[in-house]
Amino acid sequence: MSFKKFGGLNYSAKSNIISNHYSNSGNLGITDSLGQLNSKIVCLSHLDMSANSIMNIGSLYFMDGTIQTTALVIDPSGTAIFNNGIIVNKGNSTTAAIINGDLHVTGTSQLDKKVTIGTTTTSAELEVTGTTFLTGPVTIVGTCTATSFTSSSDYRIKEDVVTLNDKFNIDKLRPVTYTNKNTKKQDIGFIAHEIQEEFPYLVSGEKDGEQMQSINYIGLIGVLVKEIQELKKRVQILENK
Repeated sequence: MSFKKFGGLNYSAKSNIISNHYSNSGNLGITDSLGQLNSKIVCLSHLDMSANSIMNIGSLYFMDGTIQTTALVIDPSGTAIFNNGIIVNKGNSTTAAIINGDLHVTGTSQLDKKVTIGTTTTSAELEVTGTTFLTGPVTIVGTCTATSFTSSSDYRIKEDVVTLNDKFNIDKLRPVTYTNKNTKKQDIGFIAHEIQEEFPYLVSGEKDGEQMQSINYIGLIGVLVKEIQELKKRVQILENK
């Protein structure tokens, strides 16, 4: 009795059990489900999905014991929850992920491409409790709160190191207080294009450019420390007279 009688390539098989090898030289379309609940389907050959594929799965279990958990998307435009980290390797695409809602990550993540969270009209939140590596610039419109902030400062990423001289001073800097239009709060700081006139490498962007200018305030610490050291020397000289 041939397999074709029970279904075959061009027939419908509803309640058949196939215990031997199955070969399909044409296209196989499964509109309902493949396998029973909590059953196991073993594929000894490569599974090639050359077109777009949609997989509604919980986790992928690999032979080496590792588990990759997919995103649990409550709503297509809602929250995406990753129980493990997100790893996006470098590829041809300029965008690693686009998420219209909130993103909650509890594992270690490595993002090598641009990640867009939210839209111009949607406010989104990014919560990462593990280690996250972002190889590109990150722009946050709004308040950024963290337990601690650190900046890469290893000697191995620095060259042409020179001690600051008298040209680096705070004489022409203008500290100001202002109301931030975005946060509607009063703040203290500097005007970016004014700092750019004295220390152009501490300012990103151009005045009246398409992108808002930003200041590397950490870079100003070196100038302030140098000025305080000079002031302490002068005070010590006066005290010794």
